[in-house]
Order: sequence, then C-alpha cells, then structure tokens
Amino acid sequence: MSCLLASIFLAFLIFWDKCVAFPTGAGNCENPGSCMIFSSDNGVQLTINGINGTLTIVAGQSYNVTLNSTQPEDLAGFLLYARDSQGFRQGVWSLATNTQYKQCNGTSSSSFTHTTNVGWGKVQTFVWTAPTPAVPLTLQGVGVKKTKLWSNLIPIQLVPESTSTSGSTSGTTGSQNPTGSTGSTASSGSTGSTGSTRTTASTGSTGTTASTGSTGTTASTGSTGTTASTGSTGTTASTGSTGTTASTG
Repeated sequence: MSCLLASIFLAFLIFWDKCVAFPTGAGNCENPGSCMIFSSDNGVQLTINGINGTLTIVAGQSYNVTLNSTQPEDLAGFLLYARDSQGFRQGVWSLATNTQYKQCNGTSSSSFTHTTNVGWGKVQTFVWTAPTPAVPLTLQGVGVKKTKLWSNLIPIQLVPESTSTSGSTSGTTGSQNPTGSTGSTASSGSTGSTGSTRTTASTGSTGTTASTGSTGTTASTGSTGTTASTGSTGTTASTGSTGTTASTG
C-alpha cells in the first residue's frame, strides 16, 4: 500500500512539474508542454515587419516579430524560432524582459520563449536577426493565451535576398566612347592637307597620346608631334592628319 501511495505521489509530482513548467517557459521545443489545451486557432497572430506571408530577408539584418492576440484574452506565453529545411534553427533573438533562450536543435540563441505567463497584454514585439549567410527559413512557433489555450502559429516563409547581378560597365578598346573620340575624329584622308598638324589624332583616340584607340601626345597616323616629314617646318606630319603646316620645304 505504501508503495502504491509513493508511486501516486511521484506521478503527481511529475505531472505538477510539467504543469508549472508553462509559466517559466515552453515545456519542450515544439509546444508549451502538459497541462495545456490545444486549439487549432486561439487567435494569436504572428507577423514579421508587419507581414504574415513571405518576407525577403538580408543576412545580418534585424526584423520585428510581433505576436498579437486578436481575442479578449491576453497573451500568456510563446515559443518562437526560424527553422531551415533540415530542421536546424537559425538566427539570433534579442533577449527582452521576461524572456529566455530555449536549448533546442539549433544555435544557442535561435529558440525564444517566456519566463512568466503574466503581464504580456495583447501585443508584444521582439527582435530577430537573420543568420549570415542568409538561407531559406520558416518562422514559426507557439502562441499561448491566458486561458491556457495554445496554438501553432501560422508559419511565415523567409526568403534570402538575391545578390547576384549580371553584366558590367566597360568601354571599347582605347576610347571613352564606343566609336571615335570626345572631340572631332580624324581618319586617314580626313580634314587637312598632307603633312599638316591636327589636335585630335587617330580613329577612336581621345585626348593626347598614342596609336589607334590610345591617348597621348605622340602618335602614328593622325598624330600630333614636334617633328615633321622631310624638309617640313612646323608641327607634325603623317598622312591623314590635320593642322597648320607641313609640306616639303
């Protein structure tokens, strides 16, 4: 008889421990624990940055996660986490008054619950920071009402922002524009007489220096220089340039 009474008393203590576990946080990693009444919808809504569907997230960025009791009863507790496709919980919850981390399958700060079942009112907002790198996650958990009704929160999909872009900005070889220079463009046989001097050089060049497509003070066809052709006097001289002087003599 004494053994039976001891067994009953032990069972009561175990049951009582599970019962009182609720005010001090979620009883396990999936729901508040025993002594609770499950409801398919107890009126607690979950949003992140005001969204309750799908949200694009950025690695390392923080977001506001809100629990809202849409019925007369106040909130009495919660369990929140963001889980990847492998069931691993990620991200960091910022501890607030009367909150704590729950050690579950994930990083040490990825599961978040209460330490008291009173004083929550109807709306509470917490801060969650996305992991680095960001991966697809499902924000979910449990909401508890003061009547001890608990419900699974409607999940929210968190999708990483795509950072890939295509294409680049570049110019064509030897120029700042796709074709020609920023000034006037001279090609073989363009404006000017044979052996004359011209400010702007060969096709596609810009500014001062070089052969076709380059920039500089001295160049090949169409360039500007200080030495003329045979017997010439003045400034530069190959066929196709434009300038002041440069015929023989």
